[in-house]
Amino acid sequence: MGNTGVSSPADCPVCDDESVETDVYGLNGICEGCGFVLQADREAIPEWAVSSAEASTGGREQWMEVSRVRNATEHRLATAFGVIESIGAQFALPSTLRSQTADIFCRGFRAGVTDGRETESMIAASLRLASLCETQPIPAGRLTALGMIERSSYRNCYSALRSAIDLTVPPATPASYLWFLQHELSLDAQTAQTTRERLLPIEECGSLTGKNPAGVAGGGLYVTATDITQQTVADAVAVSTETIRLRAADIQEATV
Repeated sequence: MGNTGVSSPADCPVCDDESVETDVYGLNGICEGCGFVLQADREAIPEWAVSSAEASTGGREQWMEVSRVRNATEHRLATAFGVIESIGAQFALPSTLRSQTADIFCRGFRAGVTDGRETESMIAASLRLASLCETQPIPAGRLTALGMIERSSYRNCYSALRSAIDLTVPPATPASYLWFLQHELSLDAQTAQTTRERLLPIEECGSLTGKNPAGVAGGGLYVTATDITQQTVADAVAVSTETIRLRAADIQEATV
């Protein structure tokens, strides 16, 4: 059907197909033509679904190519995009991370890695890999703390994805977690910068190599921001308060 510029309530805003399945638990609908997961605003196409390099009509074509549902058995792929939207909303993720997560999941889907595995855990694993690739790591513990994701299932999915698809995944450093802490705890720029300056020399000398970098980042923040509690920092990076206390002590000792 041609694009008339006006979509009826049953039309897909991406391809104008009238075959929109609305009886899908937890979603506003899935287009059976292109697989687009409808938003509350039916005219809205998620920013992350359109690459910054192709933000015009080409972006819509790219989204249709990525999310195309060939038959009813592939509704799982469309549902996966809904899960990305759900998790993305919980963490208010930038569009680059959502796009990279979708790409990694689709690569796993084409490789058959997703077969027989929980979609939510696969999305969490895809997001963790995407965050590492983008050098904006999200603590794995925060992902497995989501009620819909089981830890052992997540680990299996993560391992399967790493084995099946070719990715260059840089190691996470303590300082690389500061973007997440700044976002989660609404840190001011000065606090984030001071914490970064405290962490970088420790990274360079390797004195805390082998320690959970998210915990080290939390310890550095706790030392820097005297108005933030151990529990608050521990919750943000998904470690125990004991870990924060120990890493804070390590950092203070290393920077004396």
